[in-house]
Amino acid sequence: LKGGENMSKDSYDDIEELYADKINEIKNTVAKEIAKEMKKIEQEVIDRNVYSAFSPKVYERRKDDGGLRSEDNMVEGISIDGDSVIIEVENMTTGNERYNDYWKGEIQPLIESGSYMWNGKMPPPRPFIDDTQREVDKRIDKIVEDALNKLDW
Repeated sequence: LKGGENMSKDSYDDIEELYADKINEIKNTVAKEIAKEMKKIEQEVIDRNVYSAFSPKVYERRKDDGGLRSEDNMVEGISIDGDSVIIEVENMTTGNERYNDYWKGEIQPLIESGSYMWNGKMPPPRPFIDDTQREVDKRIDKIVEDALNKLDW
């Protein structure tokens, strides 16, 4: 068996070794490209569902500078389960340290539910996780195809 330029070896004597290398390559390259696109979709949904739905009067949003839509706060997890690749993106944004009495934990559950007080008021719930998943589901075929094309598969 001959391997392509993206494989770690030029030839394989064992189909299982080729399969293991391909799965590893998918996990380390293709899945990372897909996760990148998933993060972009989450940013779009955050803009629509969170930032457009409520305008704070007392603080300035961090957005891409450590805020909810910051890609640095979106932690990807990529794993293999049998012949499936599982890609998860978790938003780990914590409270804004620039303000006194800030929430030190993750803010995603609070924003989703609207279950917090800010300056004596309770902002409305602004769920974005389920909508992000729906958008990913709608676009996943194209995302995978684009990731494979980008890597010349």
